[in-house]
Amino acid sequence: MNNKKFTLKELVWYGFNYVSSITFTLVFYTLIWGKSGSQSKNVGINLIWIMAIVGVVATACAMCFAKLTKVHKVTNGGAYSYTRTQFGKFMGWAILFLQYMSLPISIVSQIISMVSANFVNPDSFLYVGGLKNNHFNLFEGYWGHWSSLILDSFGILIYIIAAALIFLGLKKFKKLINGVFYLKWIFTIVLVIGVSVLFFMNISSPSESNNIVNLAKHHSAISVSLFANVFASTFFFFGGTETYITIGKNVEKPEKNIARAILIIMLISTMFYLVTTILFMGAFSQPFSSNPNIQAFTILGIKLNAPWLEYIGVIFMLLATISLKFTAGMQNGLYSGAILEPQAREGFVSEKLGKLDNDGIAMKASKFNLLITAAFAIIWLLIPDLIQGLTDKKPFSYSAITGEAGIFMMFLYLIVVSICIKLAWLKKIQFKKYEFAMWILLIIFLLWQVYAFFAGVFDGINGTIKHLPIYVKNDDQLATYLIQLIYLLLTAILLISIYWLYYLPKYRARLIKDKSIQAELDSEFVMIDDWAFISRSIEDKLDDYLLRVDKIGNNIDKTHRKVASQLKKIVNENEPEIK
Repeated sequence: MNNKKFTLKELVWYGFNYVSSITFTLVFYTLIWGKSGSQSKNVGINLIWIMAIVGVVATACAMCFAKLTKVHKVTNGGAYSYTRTQFGKFMGWAILFLQYMSLPISIVSQIISMVSANFVNPDSFLYVGGLKNNHFNLFEGYWGHWSSLILDSFGILIYIIAAALIFLGLKKFKKLINGVFYLKWIFTIVLVIGVSVLFFMNISSPSESNNIVNLAKHHSAISVSLFANVFASTFFFFGGTETYITIGKNVEKPEKNIARAILIIMLISTMFYLVTTILFMGAFSQPFSSNPNIQAFTILGIKLNAPWLEYIGVIFMLLATISLKFTAGMQNGLYSGAILEPQAREGFVSEKLGKLDNDGIAMKASKFNLLITAAFAIIWLLIPDLIQGLTDKKPFSYSAITGEAGIFMMFLYLIVVSICIKLAWLKKIQFKKYEFAMWILLIIFLLWQVYAFFAGVFDGINGTIKHLPIYVKNDDQLATYLIQLIYLLLTAILLISIYWLYYLPKYRARLIKDKSIQAELDSEFVMIDDWAFISRSIEDKLDDYLLRVDKIGNNIDKTHRKVASQLKKIVNENEPEIK
């Protein structure tokens, strides 16, 4: 095994661990039962088919990445490579910058769910908000409204340690991350087993109604706006493909393995989310708490008359989420450098950041990204936590962070799907009619989601300002909406400014100095034909035909067999290796 390259097996293993997370159950609190349990505010059992649609949409978008890897030179940057080739330098830079700006937001989201989710749940004995009546509480010192600052500081420290492990080198990095992967899945499997026991106990007990039937009959609502809200909330959990494929130079036979890995990862991730959702729905006979993972062990302890299960479950879930986000931090340390490296080579950022080490990793870019992530964590986490500690009011809600990450993902997918449509229209890629129709529907659907996002933000701003009593009570809502718009606006300003004021002068100077330098850079951004894949497909079909002919027997005309054998020989002699 080449320790400097990721095999298909490793790529699938890393990708599945990056995309799939048991912390997605935290959205059940508001999506399935709703905070108030009222029918108008929850989606109930409809979450199953909505999540299936999200999986189909995310997989269809991922298939576009798989399609484009076959007709573009594989390099770091992923979507940047395709966009730069098809839509030019500015659009390439735009998609690369948006992708990079979304990564620190995703990281901040991971930091929040890494530690805080296990300590801010009143049902947990690790609750840091204060004493609980008639219930053991480990932290009796009462952290109060300073708890977020303490917990997020701890989360940031864990993330920085995780991301810094890439500096040990790729060989040691692989060993460490695999160990944490196994730890994460041990804890996750324990949770799934516990929920499965509750599921079968619940549906088999004559004294309790089947919770899925109960949800379907009494606690499920659907509307266009509710669907859009649920889609945006869950789409975020299917993301990751656009990030982890940026490491093209670190993959064995990337033209073949990246495409295969994408499809496998999205399939098993969708199945994981759907099965887990169904199990949780059938396991609970009451509304979800803010952390259903901990709640599952509490209920299991009550039903089995084993209260100690709650404490074991809480510790398990704490270790599970820390190991889960620790692996995400380790992978982000790798991917962040791969995103910055092509920016450096092209001249959008300092060329020093593009230097690769012996493992093909841009270590300086990874170090720079660690500083950027720390700055984002201070802005998005520590400053709001400090304000909350001083005023006992949270400046903005968690949805401000996940909303930004989701909208950046949709912009990225819109561009990638548009590239597939363009190349199919010009007949530069192999495609089927149903694929083209699917891409058109994807564009329409994603545009509708972008519209729904901005409509929701502006409606929220208008509604919060219009109804002053609501504004006084929920001033964090207005801040959430405004922060989302301000961040998008600042991103657009930075994107345009860096391109026109920093990159273009360097680009013009490079052309004056030596045009061959730019020509060498541009040589990476050209289409290649997919003969390697087509020839392999032809050869497989000829092999299948020859096998059928041989089984039919000697009573048929041998002319066609001779032609097929000759064709196979010609194709085989001209079949290039899939690198």
